[in-house]
Amino acid sequence: MVNSGDLSLCMRFFKNADPRVYERFIRTLDAYVQEVTVAVTEAPVTEIMNAQGRAQMARKFLQLFTELPVSTDPKPSA
Repeated sequence: MVNSGDLSLCMRFFKNADPRVYERFIRTLDAYVQEVTVAVTEAPVTEIMNAQGRAQMARKFLQLFTELPVSTDPKPSA
């Protein structure tokens, strides 16, 4: 089973491999989070709970992908 720490660790490797692409991904994800958060206020009464759930999930992913763990792995020798 994958946990949130595994996702954050994968994102740290992604950020280290290509910081520019990572930053663009985060900016795009942040824009999406803003969009789905605003959608909650515009949702019909029958859809508010679903919209709220999508917004909460999107915010959690943004948090997972930006609050990256500090590496505890020793650096490989060259």
